[in-house]
Amino acid sequence: AGGEVEFDVIQVTGTELVLRSPPDMAPTCVDRSGDFRVVLNESNRSAEGGQYTLLGSNPTITSVEPIFVQEMDNGDGVVPGQIDIYGVRFAEELLVLVNSFTIDPSSVQVETDEHIHVWNIPAPNDFGLVFNTTSCTTDQGLQGIKNVATPVDVTVRNLPLGCEDTLRQTLVYVPQDETCLVAPAMQVATPVFPNTSAGTCSMPQPLTITNNGAGTLEIQTLFLQGRFFFDPGTSQNAGPLSIPPFSFDSSLNLYFCPDEPTGTQYSGQLVISSNNPGSPNSFALSGFEETPPEIGTAPYGDGDTWTFPDQAAGGCGPAQNLTITNTGVSVLTLTGINTSDPQFNITASPAGQLDPGMSADVSIEFCPAAPAAVTGTLSIGHDGINEPNPIVIDLEGNGT
Repeated sequence: AGGEVEFDVIQVTGTELVLRSPPDMAPTCVDRSGDFRVVLNESNRSAEGGQYTLLGSNPTITSVEPIFVQEMDNGDGVVPGQIDIYGVRFAEELLVLVNSFTIDPSSVQVETDEHIHVWNIPAPNDFGLVFNTTSCTTDQGLQGIKNVATPVDVTVRNLPLGCEDTLRQTLVYVPQDETCLVAPAMQVATPVFPNTSAGTCSMPQPLTITNNGAGTLEIQTLFLQGRFFFDPGTSQNAGPLSIPPFSFDSSLNLYFCPDEPTGTQYSGQLVISSNNPGSPNSFALSGFEETPPEIGTAPYGDGDTWTFPDQAAGGCGPAQNLTITNTGVSVLTLTGINTSDPQFNITASPAGQLDPGMSADVSIEFCPAAPAAVTGTLSIGHDGINEPNPIVIDLEGNGT
């Protein structure tokens, strides 16, 4: 046996074995190779050596003739309408594709396992071919743009396994019209997105595309990459869009929709395919995911009791401190800090907001009005997510 394949032994002599691959062996696309291993049943002795290769069903394309075909009828036709594909291991039943367009099998003839004849090859409009372009100068001396010869892929897919080979950029479509036309000049103002919480989408931000050129800007497609969308969390494709010379369009909105609560920067791209020179053009996008802040209070937390030293009635003891810390990655907003009894007098407290990692103290002095036990509460309002809102700490002291 070699590898995982067990061959049928047809004939044995002292120096030669005649083998046959098993008839029930499942076919594969790729070749399989291994070393022979022969085991003698009587002595259980074995010997290894030599290699075998079982050929798979994967075809290989070596060439396509002719290489160039000419667009006709404004994209509805092409000449010549026939091509020959050469290679090896072409199956009797197969499909031929030009880019992603599948040619009707009735227009495909497998001459041999090394030669396929194809007629009725697709015209540019059949598979939405967008010709490559290059810059040029018009007769009026203006910046221009023109279509140029554009290569496409040719694929042979053997059936029934679907084993295939693609010869990339091998069949070249020559445009019918290579006139130098006045070019558009695209300028894109990408949005600045507000910080947005995970699991939500930002408010819509306008995408402004300006055509500063003398030719009409014809946009075929706009495609977004990353966590950026034309509709909240759904569509990342838009177009077509036409913008006249020396005008702009801001009809499209973009949304930033972060999905991981990590407080990190997100990056993406806007890719625009158009008749603008250098198309497709790419533009960077970024947005920051805002995660809710977290609050820490030390040495007392929600439900704890903060006990003050005994104090003579009519006076105030030294101020005691509680430290509030923002342990999150976004700004912590404090919405109110107060005590329920004025005998616990707040002498200092953070105001407004705490940046991530920052701390500030709440200072309270105990000022009993009479010699008696005094109880109250300290309430801390906030927008953190890890503690009750408000945090309530019991206060107690003894007036003497």
